[in-house]
Amino acid sequence: QPIVETIATTPAQPLDSSATFKTATASLPKPNMGYFYVDMEKIMTLVNRNAQPNTIPPQSAAMLNSVQGIGASAFWPNKTTNHLEVLLALKPAK
Repeated sequence: QPIVETIATTPAQPLDSSATFKTATASLPKPNMGYFYVDMEKIMTLVNRNAQPNTIPPQSAAMLNSVQGIGASAFWPNKTTNHLEVLLALKPAK
């Protein structure tokens, strides 16, 4: 699908009801200026489907496939301080 249609389409499940989103952002500071979020499981599905074989080294693929999601947020506690926090939500051990 064209990228604009994909981005503009309302998802079947709102992001704030996603368990992965909640896990990746639960302990980020509030209030904040918003969230940056990456659902690594979905991203890696796309990468694995579209990447050329052996594009990603096995050690890198193992690390990337162990991350469930990445969450980040920023806030400014005062005029001279910027606070950025980034969290990696790891998949449970099998």
